[in-house]
Amino acid sequence: MEIIKIGVPEIFSFTSTIFSHGWVDLPPFEYDRQEGLLRYYILENPERETDMAIKFHRTNYLQIISANGLQGTIEKTVSRIFRLDSDYSEFYRLVEKIPKHSWIIEKAAGRLLCCGSLWEDMVKMICTTNCNWTMTRKMITNLVEKLSSGKSFPLPQMVAGRSEKFLREEVRLGYRSAYILKLARDIVSGAMDLNSFENSADNESDLYSRLLKIHGIGPYAAGNLLKLLGYYRHPAPDSWSRKKFMQIYGFKELPTDSDIIKHYEGYGAWAGLIFWLEMTEEWYANMVFS
Repeated sequence: MEIIKIGVPEIFSFTSTIFSHGWVDLPPFEYDRQEGLLRYYILENPERETDMAIKFHRTNYLQIISANGLQGTIEKTVSRIFRLDSDYSEFYRLVEKIPKHSWIIEKAAGRLLCCGSLWEDMVKMICTTNCNWTMTRKMITNLVEKLSSGKSFPLPQMVAGRSEKFLREEVRLGYRSAYILKLARDIVSGAMDLNSFENSADNESDLYSRLLKIHGIGPYAAGNLLKLLGYYRHPAPDSWSRKKFMQIYGFKELPTDSDIIKHYEGYGAWAGLIFWLEMTEEWYANMVFS
């Protein structure tokens, strides 16, 4: 068993990050509320799984306990999951000037939970498109149970070797089967390099355009994947957040995406993050913070 300690930024909340959106509810994440412990499982290769039990200590570090070691992999994965390398100082300078957003700094909100890989983020985002959360959770659970060799999210090669029929009938991905299969095969063949998204010199607009070219990724998925890559200009609403926006701002009819974009355009590069935090503000009121 190995114990690893990783420092966190000065403005940081373990709880705010974990519950920033729905990923914590999907495997291979597991959260023990009583212990305040986040578990996550990684496949190094199809035969080797690494487990992590992550806990926050108030002296501002994360403690990770792993039975399998591999410190470098664990540190890299934890850093990605919590976006520890991201600088939110400009964002907090912006919101501290706006009284109605004072809660954001108080709760250290704004950091969004990511998966251990962009591949996993992409698949999960495709599986949130045009369906309810119960269906999303079932699809992701099936992917892990039927394609992984343990509790981890399956690697691209473990999906690429399957048929579209298997993904439709066994994993129950529906029409998404073709999109996820092509994504997996493009990654395995080298036709798609995910590092070119994570370490890109492209600006946000160009990255958005590149994401839209991926089969199965539309404006909602592309805008929200950008948030997980550290770009926050696009609100990227879905049916739930459009209704929430309508309630908060008293629209008599369901707002269009253009209505929402125009409302937040004054926030510039942080417009999409402000939008999401306003839509989810009540979540933070009910959290037990660490």
